[in-house]
Amino acid sequence: MSQGTIEDFICNLFAGKRRILDLYDAYFKAIHFRSESRKFVFKFEWPDCGCKIYARNCLIKLECEGRATSYSELCQEKSIDNVVRLLFKAMIPLRDLFCNAKKALYMRATIRVFCTVFNNPFRDCTDLNTNTKTLTGPQLIEFCCKCQNKTFQDFIIWGDIGFAPLDEAGLCD
Repeated sequence: MSQGTIEDFICNLFAGKRRILDLYDAYFKAIHFRSESRKFVFKFEWPDCGCKIYARNCLIKLECEGRATSYSELCQEKSIDNVVRLLFKAMIPLRDLFCNAKKALYMRATIRVFCTVFNNPFRDCTDLNTNTKTLTGPQLIEFCCKCQNKTFQDFIIWGDIGFAPLDEAGLCD
């Protein structure tokens, strides 16, 4: 696979923003419902990996596993569970990117200068020409507006050991 650009990668993240943020929202709901002993399930879908329904406890377990495992280990086997683990591992930089886009809109409205740096958290799983991009407020707004309606694509380059068969959609162990 040829090298991609960091700009295309960021654009793709904005195309998948709703899907990624829905996962994070479901995780926070799962934590909240656990404290209330309520049941909760979440259906997650990813291009070229299928979909799966996760129970409350499974989301919490995958978040813990994601944080405890390296990116390169998670990229070795193509599975919906590993996608979820990768997204949980990258939760802070991805949420920062999406929040900074909102901040850039606010700063533009107040005629202030805004700049941020995006460091690709998936550097071990992607093949990009560079893994860092400095974005001004107008650039970030442009990415957000231009890319949010594009078709989201899987950006992870899975390991050389081959693709694992997809699990049947169902509840996690």
